[in-house]
Amino acid sequence: MEDNKTPRNSRRKCSFCGRSENEVGFLITGMNGCICDSCSEQAYEIMQEAMHQKKGAPGELNLKELPKPKEIKEFLDQYIIGQDDAKRYLSVAVYNHYKRLLQKVDKDDIEIEKSNIIMVGSTGTENLAGTHYCQIIACAVYHC
Repeated sequence: MEDNKTPRNSRRKCSFCGRSENEVGFLITGMNGCICDSCSEQAYEIMQEAMHQKKGAPGELNLKELPKPKEIKEFLDQYIIGQDDAKRYLSVAVYNHYKRLLQKVDKDDIEIEKSNIIMVGSTGTENLAGTHYCQIIACAVYHC
C-alpha cells in the first residue's frame, strides 16, 4: 500500500512502459494516462515510418497535389465555426508556404520570400487555436 505522504506526482507513471516520473525526463499527462518522453519519441518514429510506408515520405507533395487556398478554407470550414477572415488568411499563407517549398530554384530564378503569420486575439487562447488550425491544415494538405 502506498504511503499517503508520498506526493501524488511521484506516483504517476508512463502508461506505456510503466516507468515512474522519477525514472523519466518528463511525463505528458492525458485524461486517462501518461506517456513519457522516451515513449512519445518512439511513437513519433513509428508514425513517421507508417506514414512513409503508406504514401511516401512526408513532404513528397507536388504542386498539382497541393490544395488551392479555396479548398483549404473549405476543409477548415468543416472543423472550425466562424473566423472566416482567419481561415482565409491562413489558407493563402499555407498555400504560398508550400508553393515556396516546392519551387525549383535555379541561380537566375526569382525566389518566393518567406512570410510569417502572428495570431492575436482577445481570448488568450490563440496558442491553442493556432495549434488546432495547424493540425487541421496538415490534414488538408497531406490528405489524412
